[in-house]
Amino acid sequence: MLFRDLLVAGTSFALDVALFAVFLWATQSILAATVMARLLSSVYNFAGNRYFVFRGRHVHAVGSQLVGYVALVLVFMLASAYLVQWGVQGGQWPAVPVKIAVDVGLYVLSFALRKFWLFRVKRP
Repeated sequence: MLFRDLLVAGTSFALDVALFAVFLWATQSILAATVMARLLSSVYNFAGNRYFVFRGRHVHAVGSQLVGYVALVLVFMLASAYLVQWGVQGGQWPAVPVKIAVDVGLYVLSFALRKFWLFRVKRP
């Protein structure tokens, strides 16, 4: 399961960072770039989590999972935007590397929440 999650997370992360860089260039706004990139990469990530990573008979229905996933995305998106903004303004570091470091850290917490709560699978 961890390998499948790393595969989905890695490709979703690459998509998110690439979109972030493009949207940051286009808008010059860390918050706008974060929101737009995360919205697009989240669709891919939800489908990958639901149907590839956490396969099986789920405890929660897909509708409940979607609502919970949207809540997680919003919380983690705002945390990412805030921490990246803080790193850029307070630390004078470049936005894309800061985003990568922040999102890797947030991934660990996200995996635990997705595995043990959101995409929990019924035991046979």
